[in-house]
Amino acid sequence: MKKNILLMSVMGALFLAGTASAAQHTVQSGEWLSKIAAKYKVTVAQIADWNPQIKDVNLIYPGQIIAIGEVDESLVAAARARGESVKPYETKVEEKKAAVKEAEPKKACAACDNVINGNPMYRPGEGRFYSVTTLGTDTKFEDWGLNEQFGFGITNRLSVFLSTDLTTHKFESDFTKWDNLGLGLSFRYLDMKHWKADAYGSLTAIRTTMDWWDSDTNFYNWRAGTKIGYTTCEWTVNGLFEYDYFNSGAFNWNEVGYRTYRAGVEGQYVFNADWNIVARATYEMPEYVDNFFTGRLGVNYNFSPKAYLGAYVFQTLTDGELADDTGLALQFGIDF
Repeated sequence: MKKNILLMSVMGALFLAGTASAAQHTVQSGEWLSKIAAKYKVTVAQIADWNPQIKDVNLIYPGQIIAIGEVDESLVAAARARGESVKPYETKVEEKKAAVKEAEPKKACAACDNVINGNPMYRPGEGRFYSVTTLGTDTKFEDWGLNEQFGFGITNRLSVFLSTDLTTHKFESDFTKWDNLGLGLSFRYLDMKHWKADAYGSLTAIRTTMDWWDSDTNFYNWRAGTKIGYTTCEWTVNGLFEYDYFNSGAFNWNEVGYRTYRAGVEGQYVFNADWNIVARATYEMPEYVDNFFTGRLGVNYNFSPKAYLGAYVFQTLTDGELADDTGLALQFGIDF
């Protein structure tokens, strides 16, 4: 019987020596941490992590109890009771929590990471460029349009952008033309953690002849607008209001021009760092013609942290009737 008990004790000691199971070790005379670590087949750094009450790994004393395998709260509490500082333990706990949080999957969005992913409240950071290219058509696949908007962040609040269109009709080269060229500014006048607001304006020359700035034949569109929205890393929603003034001559204020008022709402929901959906609905109030609604729905895929590809559908509702054709578009955006 005594032999069996002795055998079980030896096996138990060997088991503890070969693993990092939670246990306590009493320091013996002539022992140091590297020797103890070798005994339990762990490292000095691990023992230091499990024993935040040890301030100097080169200074231990006989009779001192150290934890093996995990932090022993009783030893930490005893050290606190003696008035010893165990702040490193608290710091390590916070560091571990931060590391776990950092390792959690993140949802990419403009509000959190300033990622260009189709977010309606996106704007470039200071010194950064962006490009959004849209290829559009409708379900008849006869008329096509290629739009490019290129912008630059002057500061984190102020950006400038250039936009232009190229259109074609039934793929015939005679009907392909470079339609317009616009220049605009955008300023973020509200930039809180979640609440954002932008004011923007632009002037676009709409070409009808070969001369871009022929005020007798070309047209010009002034636009002033604002967006106010609430953004998180999961969703964004914002309202918008825009005013367009369309006339011949860039500064022809004396003639009666053509005005359009526009009010609407935009939104985005982020599923994960790769996928999100966006939607937009506006109520258009032009002069001389009936008011109408427009709608857009799209899905975006972020194939890199700073670039996305989206697919969109568009529709118009006038007097309770949808347009005969549904608009289709592919959009590519990149921040660099």
